[in-house]
Amino acid sequence: MGDDEVKANASRIRSFVQTSRLIEGYRYYLIGLMVFAFSFFIHSRCSFCPAEYSDIYSLFFQVFEFGERWFTGAAASLGLPYVDYRFEYPPVIACLFYASSVVSLDLARWTSVTRDTSFYIVFTLAFLLPAYMFYLKAVNDTSNLLNARWSRLLFAVAGFGISYYVVYNFDIIAIAFAMFSLLLLIRGNARSAGVLLALSVASKVVTGVILLPSLLYLARRSIRLAVRYFLCFLLGMGATFGPVYVLARTGLEEMFKWHAAWYCENCFYVMIANDIYSESWRLVSQALMVIIPIAVMLATRHANEERTLVRRSLLMVPAIISVSWVYSPQMNVMIAPAYLLAAGPLAFGLLALSDFLNVLIMFFFFRPEMVCSLFRIWECPGVWWRESPIQWIAFSRIVLLWVFMVACIISSKSKVRISRFLRTSDAWLAKNTSSESRGQ
Repeated sequence: MGDDEVKANASRIRSFVQTSRLIEGYRYYLIGLMVFAFSFFIHSRCSFCPAEYSDIYSLFFQVFEFGERWFTGAAASLGLPYVDYRFEYPPVIACLFYASSVVSLDLARWTSVTRDTSFYIVFTLAFLLPAYMFYLKAVNDTSNLLNARWSRLLFAVAGFGISYYVVYNFDIIAIAFAMFSLLLLIRGNARSAGVLLALSVASKVVTGVILLPSLLYLARRSIRLAVRYFLCFLLGMGATFGPVYVLARTGLEEMFKWHAAWYCENCFYVMIANDIYSESWRLVSQALMVIIPIAVMLATRHANEERTLVRRSLLMVPAIISVSWVYSPQMNVMIAPAYLLAAGPLAFGLLALSDFLNVLIMFFFFRPEMVCSLFRIWECPGVWWRESPIQWIAFSRIVLLWVFMVACIISSKSKVRISRFLRTSDAWLAKNTSSESRGQ
């Protein structure tokens, strides 16, 4: 075989590999778009759509159809979040909500589409879809870093929780920012990573738990880098929360009061106290939201520093959510990247079952009599109390999530031990080989 023929064969192989990767990439994003379209369809209020409940529609109606949120006492067709009406979400979501409300108002005037439908379409396609596409890219890159299996990647972007809740609330925006923050941090761009994490926290505060492992990762490399990252994070927080504090301090305080007064939503504490407004258990929750994520971080290690950062971050998010006073079902969108950590079938099955039960919460929430009949409960209790099958489903998904996290921590510790053993063995063999060579 001549040199020209060898080069031709090598060229064909490279072309085949590139084509295969391209097809696989198209398939990956096509699956993502199908999942997004499914979630968009089931929550839409069109005449032939299932019209499943979504916070997007609910928030729109609460703001523009009822006057309780408005500081004036009467709803208007347009207004500024925090300034004109109470708004419980952080500033990034407030900006997107306002932009969508402006565009939807004009769209409803120009077309025969109702304003609520216009708002749903605008917010979903203008903001949720781009966020989900960025999320697809970030999770794919993270999967390559972790060498995760295709099935794990598939569930991380198209699992039960993502399929049902991606077009439901705003969690996909927060986790997309957070995932890209981690990737930029690993790639050495600490400043941009800090800003992106700030944007994530300004979308959903819970992702701020990633700050601690990120600072620890950078501090081991360079204190200067860690300080730079933290300063950029603070600047990002100031740029988002600062204007609201200056221009609408009352509205910002109302946002914090809103969350401080919220009831125990699908949390496990209700199984103990059977009181969704228990102040003592709320304090316990706040303490555990600090203790448990830190404990998970300290217990999670990997021989590779980058993988340690990712594993810690992706486990600390479900850790803080699982012990939170509020564990809304859509929060599983922020837990979904943890599928990448499920190395064995046990961990994978635990997380998938937890995710599936989490979908059942909202499916049965407005159909409690259906789930009560399945369990032969003829007098169906209120959905928020521990006697309700809904709360037992919610509790079961939390327990499964805990077992999943324990399985991942044990797996990471085993890998560290194996890595240390291999390094020790290599050093011992090298030392013995060197001794034998000198003896000869």
